[in-house]
Amino acid sequence: MGRHAGGFTLIELVVVITLVAILSGVAIATLGSTYQARQRIATGRIAGELNYLRERATSTGLATWVQVSPATETLAYFQNPLGSAVSALSGVAITDPATGRAMQTVLGDASENRELAGLDLSSVDGAGTSAWLGFDYSGRPITSLGALSTSSFSILIRAQAGGASNADTTIVVSAETGLVTTSMP
Repeated sequence: MGRHAGGFTLIELVVVITLVAILSGVAIATLGSTYQARQRIATGRIAGELNYLRERATSTGLATWVQVSPATETLAYFQNPLGSAVSALSGVAITDPATGRAMQTVLGDASENRELAGLDLSSVDGAGTSAWLGFDYSGRPITSLGALSTSSFSILIRAQAGGASNADTTIVVSAETGLVTTSMP
């Protein structure tokens, strides 16, 4: 009788390698769909908050504002006080009734909300700089100085992960009506 050496046969190694490859493929596909789901959640949430600002402006008769800052991945929400000039510079932070803190949305790693982690506020109107968008008393978009906006306003959100989930989702506010629309991959 021959000695049986310890180890694995070639067939056992091939089976294990095949199983590891299949499980890796499933894990990568699941991770990609997780980032796409986060993009959809963030896009829907921000679009809802922009609609809220528009409705708030029409119901109170006071201008509302969002400051979108890709550098800090933050959207902060403001409203002009009664009797003040219609300008983003005179806006005061809107208080979130649920938390008592200033209403804002933070994406990326600084986000307290795990659903928004792993996302980038990649640009606003094609630029990487901070921008203001407001709504007047009738819900029409206005510039930071209070003039009616003549062009649509867009916000791009990108997942930080690579692969197919890296496509931008876009939120657009129509210049004429203030209608908020989204496009998702």
